[in-house]
Amino acid sequence: MLLAVVAGCGGGSGGSIVPVRFEITTTTLPDGVLGIAYSATIAVTGGNGAKTFSISAGSLPPFMALNASTGAITGNPGPVPGTVGFTVMVVDSSTPQQSDTQALTIDMVLPLAITTAVLPGAAVGTAYSQAVAATGGTMPYTFSISSGSLPAGLSISAGGTITGTPTVAATSQTFTVSVADSSSPQLTDTQVLSIAVAAPPVVRNDTIADATPLGNGTFAASISPSGHPNTVLAPDEDYYRITTTAASTVTVDINALVNGSPLDSVIEIVNGSGTRLTTCVAPTFTSPCESDDDGTQGVDLDSKLVMQVAGAATFYVHVVDFRGDARPDLLYDIVISGVN
Repeated sequence: MLLAVVAGCGGGSGGSIVPVRFEITTTTLPDGVLGIAYSATIAVTGGNGAKTFSISAGSLPPFMALNASTGAITGNPGPVPGTVGFTVMVVDSSTPQQSDTQALTIDMVLPLAITTAVLPGAAVGTAYSQAVAATGGTMPYTFSISSGSLPAGLSISAGGTITGTPTVAATSQTFTVSVADSSSPQLTDTQVLSIAVAAPPVVRNDTIADATPLGNGTFAASISPSGHPNTVLAPDEDYYRITTTAASTVTVDINALVNGSPLDSVIEIVNGSGTRLTTCVAPTFTSPCESDDDGTQGVDLDSKLVMQVAGAATFYVHVVDFRGDARPDLLYDIVISGVN
């Protein structure tokens, strides 16, 4: 063992010899991921001069080696997952020579990967539950949403199950799921996924109170210009509720003529009291939110509005037929984008 001289106390000139233990201080090694380069170094204290490392019992995982001079274990773990045990021995250059041994293990794991590539659709007002699956690494896993957001009404548990009841329809809501395992060092993976949320069953939505909740996407709808039912001579109208969670530039486009329908659509965007908003039309977004034209040459029966929202807000799109003079139902698509 290495000897160190420590000065005496009380002002005397004497001293004492204190032994410094020569030992391997590494007691655990990081996991090895199959196919990914591995590097860890065996640490020691004490000893004298150069150190020499070796495997005195068992063996390292295949394709890995111990550097006799530095104590570094390197290589590409493989070929199969599992736990490999071995004993490391180190000797120094003292005379007589000092040595120490330490039993160690390396857990070899598969790379961590989210295996779910597609999620089933959901529907407004219907309970949803779907697990995101992963393989490799060391369980337990911890899941989270690292970018984007789940459809309104849904959340993800730490165990990776997406649950809840959607509140807003969306053709496709895209988000990124992240997973981290329990290995050391920790492994991670991400997967971009999406969930389409179907609109609720078709019901009357001719008042703000009955407005249909919608998010980004394209949704089919219709207006009965002569009223509903047929004996009521009062033009139909549609309301849609849109909710943002952050600053947004929202585009609402009514496509009827381009799909072969004779609807002459007029739209406005109002608040919960029915008051028309005045934050439309780029670049200033200070104009009234009303339109009977989408601005495309030859498509003057359709309509379009672009509105700026400063943050979290709820507003309503009001759709009517300019003429209101005919039956059967006039079909149209309402296309919404930019909702954050």
